[in-house]
Formats: sequence, structure tokens, C-alpha cells
Amino acid sequence: MHFPKVVLALALLAFCGTARAQLSPTITEQPKTQVITLGSTVTLSAAATGTEPMTFEWLKGSSTEPFATGRTITVSDLAVSSGRYYCRVSNAGGSVTSLAAQVTVIPVSSARPSIALVSHDLIPSRTGDTSSMLAIFFGAQPMTFQWSRNGAPIPGETRNALYTRSVQLSDVGTYTITATNSLGSATSASFFINVPPRGTVPLFVDYQSSRRAKLGLPANIRVEVLSDGPVTYRWEKNGVTLPGVTGTELIIPNVTSADGANYQVYATNAYGTNSSGFLSLRVENPPRLTNLAVRSRVGPGLDELTVGVVVGNPAGGNAPFFLIRGVGPSLTPLGVTGALADPKMTVIRSIGGILSSNDNWGGSSSIADSARSVGAFPFADPNSKDAVVLTSFSRGDYTVLVQSVDDTPGVALAEIYDTTAPSTATTYNPRLVNVSARTKVGVGDEILIAGFTVAGDQPLKVLIRAVGPTLGTAFGVPGVLANPKLTLYSGPTKLGENDDWGNFVDLSAAFTAVGAFTLPGNSRDAAILTTLPPGSYTAQIAGVGDTTGVALVEVYEVP
Repeated sequence: MHFPKVVLALALLAFCGTARAQLSPTITEQPKTQVITLGSTVTLSAAATGTEPMTFEWLKGSSTEPFATGRTITVSDLAVSSGRYYCRVSNAGGSVTSLAAQVTVIPVSSARPSIALVSHDLIPSRTGDTSSMLAIFFGAQPMTFQWSRNGAPIPGETRNALYTRSVQLSDVGTYTITATNSLGSATSASFFINVPPRGTVPLFVDYQSSRRAKLGLPANIRVEVLSDGPVTYRWEKNGVTLPGVTGTELIIPNVTSADGANYQVYATNAYGTNSSGFLSLRVENPPRLTNLAVRSRVGPGLDELTVGVVVGNPAGGNAPFFLIRGVGPSLTPLGVTGALADPKMTVIRSIGGILSSNDNWGGSSSIADSARSVGAFPFADPNSKDAVVLTSFSRGDYTVLVQSVDDTPGVALAEIYDTTAPSTATTYNPRLVNVSARTKVGVGDEILIAGFTVAGDQPLKVLIRAVGPTLGTAFGVPGVLANPKLTLYSGPTKLGENDDWGNFVDLSAAFTAVGAFTLPGNSRDAAILTTLPPGSYTAQIAGVGDTTGVALVEVYEVP
């Protein structure tokens, strides 16, 4: 079948028209900052070019949810609606958000002028750009105004509190505005206008080097740049480029713990590239491991209780304090028979040797206060022979040894608590990323029981391992538990169990992700990979068929 050439040409043109890329919106008219009196209404408008149809959504403050739509809107009841307003313009090609329009309501007053707001909404990037400065005063009317540059009044600049102009090199300087009424006068804080010399790379003039965000709420990071000519932007998160973020602002609609990171912006113009340096976002109260408690029988030699601790902090931050307890005699009032009469404890850093040690804790008030703050059970006798250390851990690997002073065996409890208060915990805090314990596993009441706590506002992905045979084959540990079985509980509820880990791909990938040593695919070691909500859990390790031997229990935070 043949079609006339004109029909084919029209069809091809139609196809090309539909296949052509959409033009993303470009804002051509920004919403204007306004000052009004109480009870008035305000009209906000924006204009943009781009492929139709386009939607205009209006946002207030840090909210990402629009409260109105349309190119022009009218807002009333500004007694409760004053604030910074933005217009988000979208089409099939993308979206763009306007600059902020500050709407401020001035109440009726009969006082001398007082400053309510100082804002520099438009900072010039080069000569010819518009600079917009705003100072709002409360006070009795009438009120007169005088703008000054570098301390000298600017002739003719007696307009209301808003000062806007196209900036030239002669305008560089420090600006203030003074308001005067019959009762007195007041002068604003300083505004500074600068434009870069011709032929220079972009200059970062305003950004927050560190800020905090809450889980589940929106957050944004914004920079302001001076540049001689157009600028393109590239954002990085922990050194990796963020696709699709090409402006002066990064908006995170719903903060998760993964958003806590070091961000960096690279600004490029015709003369080169400049970097903002690190812009750090700290997420408050992220999920984390805060406690490990292991009860075991302690004796001489390899029957000592060995606890491993790895402290990590991918973003930085101050080293937190950890409360570490080797409990023996204080277990007796709790109904534990055969408690270790006199434990001693040694904390060793993998690089640097012994960090701290203790035999008898001595009734220290600071240690007692710390125990109360983390919810640890109190010692009934301040003169007990339990061992306690309160020390800070920076990033690194640590070993805690709980031993018998005179080699007399007995049941002991090793505990480690992160004392960081939930109100100050962020992704920048060094934290427990791995806790482990190696001891001899018996039967009945002498199986290995490890309790741990997940804190924070979100679930945490964890890897739990019960290692027996690989301790012997890979590390030469004698008398290992040949076939450990791992069971995970939340209170009395069993959450899962594993006998042989089975060389599963997801487990193997988790081993690599957390830096755990490899388990042979056919080994009889056990492992569980799961995501746990905040709460307390116990991992029990027993020998299949009531066998006994040395085993290692490990709990890892999985990134």
C-alpha cells in the first residue's frame, strides 16, 4: 500500500513534534516581598516560560505541600499566615522553585520604631543584577526612612523599608536604614553588597556549614553564590554526585537516617570551578545500637568472657562515653546462683594497648549517675566487688576482658552502654556499629545469651552471627562449639532462628558490607539478617544436641 508523500511528511512531522523534548519551566517573574498592615490581604503572582501545560503551586516556609495553586493567589488572615512564600512551577519536563517572597504584617502600634525583620532576599552575582534589602519596623505612624551606605546618608533614598536597585561597582558597601517617628528612631543591622571582580570563579557568600534535621520531616540545604556570568551547579553526598540536583538548593522532603552526610556544592562559570566545602546534615536520633549484655560462666584461661566493640562514625563528631560493667556479686540479689565473686575488667584498644581497667568500682557517684541515665540496674552494695569503667571511645576497635581475680569460676554479666542522650544523638555521633562476645557455651542455664538494644526513631537493619567451627579452622581457637544454633527473641516472642547459615547470597553480601570475616559456605556457623524496630532483643546460642564449646556471638549495624 502506498501513501502520498505529503501524508507521509505530515505523519513524520507529527511524530517529531510528539517526540521533541519538553522544555522545563524557567521563572521569568519572581513573587515580590511585601509589607502590609494587620487585617489586609496580599496578592502573590509568578510567571514562567516552558512547555504547557504548567502548574503553579504555592508553598510556605519549609513545607513541601502546596496550600494553593494558580499563577496569582490572594492570601488573607495574615495574622497567622505571615512568612516566606515560594511558587513551584512544574511541567512534564521538570520543576523549578521561585525565590522567597517575605510577607510581613505590621500591627498597629504607638511606640518608637523597633526592628521586626532584616532580610537580604536578592544578593547580586554581578553588576547589573538586582539587589533587594528589606528592613521592617514596628511603631507609631507617620514614620520616615533614610538609607545609608558606609555610614553616610544616600541622597534621595528615603523610600519605605524596601530598597531595590540594579547594582553597579560603585554600589559596593555596607548599608543600613534608619526609621524615625515622633517618639524616636532605630537603625537596622548592616546589609553588605558586593559583586565579584570580572573574570573570577564563583564565590560562595552564604551557606550553613552544619545543620540538624529531624527524621520524617523536610529539610533543605541552600547556598548563595556571586559570579561573573552564568553558573552551573553540581552537588555531592559523601563524595558521590547527586543526580538531578543542579541548583542552589537541595530539598529533602522526608529525612531518613541515610540523609545524614557531608554534602558539597561545586559552582562553575566561564572562568573555573569553586567548591563550597562541606555542608554537613546531622539527622537527630537515628537508629543505632546502644547496649550489649552477655551473661556467661567465667573461669581461668579461655573461659574468660571476651567482648568486642567497634565504634564507627561515617560523618565525624565527638567521641561519646560508654559505661562498661563486669558484674559478678551484684547478680546474687537478682537470684543468680554461683555468681563470680570478684571480677576484674580490662579495656584494650586494638591500636594503643590498654585503655582502662578496674577491679572494684568503689561506689563512684558519677558511675552510679551514668547507670541510672541509661537504665542499668543499680548495685545494691556501693562497696561491691563488681568492676566498672566509664570512658570515651573514638572511632576504632576495642576488646573488653572480664576475668576472675583469683581464677575462681562463676557466672558474670558483661554490659556496655552508649550514654549519648537521645536528645543529642545524631548521625554525627560515633556509635556502636558492631558488638560481639566470645565465651564458652554450656547447656541449660549456661548457654550463651546476648541482649542488645536498638534505639532511635526508625528500624535498624542488623546482622547477627553465631560462630563456632570457623573459630577453630580460621583462628586456631581450641574447643569450639561444633554446631551452634542461633535464636532471636523480642521478650518471650521468638523472631527467628538459624542452624547452618547455608551460604545464602544476602547473608554473604551483608558479611562484606559490615566488614565481617568470611564464613566458609559449608560451615555449620549460624547467621540471621533482619530489620528490627527500636526495642530490646536477645540472641541465644546453644549447641545442637546439647553440645558445648567456645562460640562467638556478633551483632552488626548493616549500612
